[in-house]
Amino acid sequence: MTNSTAFVQQVKDLTMSPEDIMVSFDVTSLFTRVPTDEAVSAVCAKLEDDDTLGDRCELSIAAIRVLMKECLHCSYFQCQNQFYSQLEGAPMGLSLSVVLANAFMEYLEESLLRTARLKPKYWRRYVDDTFIIWEHGRDTLEEFHSHLNDACPSIQFTKEIEQDGKIAFLDAEVSRVGHKLKTKVYRKPTSSNVYMQHLSHHAHSIKSGVLRCLAKRGEVVCSDAEAKAEEMNYLRQVFRENGYPERYVSRAMGSREEQNHAGPPVSEDQRQDNQQDEERARPTYVSVPYLKGVSERIGRVLAPFEIKIGHSSKPNLRNLLVKVKDSTAKEHQKGVVYKTSCDCGATYIGETGRPKHIRLKEHVAAIRLGRTESSPLAEHWLHCDQSFNPGAASTLAVESTWSRRVVREAIEIRACNPSLNQGVGKFSLSPIWDSILRN
Repeated sequence: MTNSTAFVQQVKDLTMSPEDIMVSFDVTSLFTRVPTDEAVSAVCAKLEDDDTLGDRCELSIAAIRVLMKECLHCSYFQCQNQFYSQLEGAPMGLSLSVVLANAFMEYLEESLLRTARLKPKYWRRYVDDTFIIWEHGRDTLEEFHSHLNDACPSIQFTKEIEQDGKIAFLDAEVSRVGHKLKTKVYRKPTSSNVYMQHLSHHAHSIKSGVLRCLAKRGEVVCSDAEAKAEEMNYLRQVFRENGYPERYVSRAMGSREEQNHAGPPVSEDQRQDNQQDEERARPTYVSVPYLKGVSERIGRVLAPFEIKIGHSSKPNLRNLLVKVKDSTAKEHQKGVVYKTSCDCGATYIGETGRPKHIRLKEHVAAIRLGRTESSPLAEHWLHCDQSFNPGAASTLAVESTWSRRVVREAIEIRACNPSLNQGVGKFSLSPIWDSILRN
């Protein structure tokens, strides 16, 4: 939204001539192709020009450089039960990657524009997307495109030229109107306009939030009142087709329109004071699974205490069927609550933050060495003549955090009452759990 706002404000003030050409350039796979050594140097060069760095950070620039390289050298990932190290580019998902990519692209564009034989009339870049206005004709545009791709072998730009006086950039469609530029919301030809159905099992706040978000995008991206009105009417029609009553749509969109015409703009000092007042009055939020009728009642109970609830949805069909990452084999999962049993009926429930098979090996070692004081399994094995395989255990739950894991362990112990856990436990449950587990 912020990028679109700045872009719309800038292009609507530009003046176009008939010979000008709108062009967009896109970097292919920026994060995984950015040269990390040059990117780190670009960040350090920016820090050297920052006179306030010492007031905000006690680390030297040399230390920051070392830390950035250490983060990049630890880029390991798993695929088909094999571990790999990423040798080139910045890892996807690493917060540092965004900083490095932006710093390198800023350094690169400064060099490109400085050394270009012919320069664009207008240049605006947002991370890996760039919009330009070219005033030197189509013949020289290819020369400029080659200049961009020759600067750095790993950074390659694709090119898109306006068609019928229109071009898409970010989430805006930029079009010519005489000598000026106009913007409105861009939708891909494959857009199906299928959104969350009105009768779907989701909280009212989520449904209305989708509508308000789209309405806000229309206000931001559309450059004039006519385009905004057209977008609002389009959204009303789309959400009617998705089963939303007209009154519901009007109420959700009306809140945005009222905010848009709330009054004259305030000064920067007043805006900061208002923001501080809002932060002081900001309520506490808790997340609960959404259950229609129940979650709303919980919200009304918590409201007098200035506690608001955020609704989390249950897994949908996509979550259940689509696995973006390789799943870890159960025996290698970390943070588990496990259960092991003897043929005599004795059972033991434990937890570990490490992979389960490593913890079970420790039980086996305790049995072999006779360390009965550290393992209830070793104590039982020495006095039981039944078949017992302490190296085999079932996983009851997977919990990554220690606090949640020990609570889950205590719940399983209370529910199953395993004989080998008498007097063993890291967390004491309230007696109220007895009635909960019985029911």
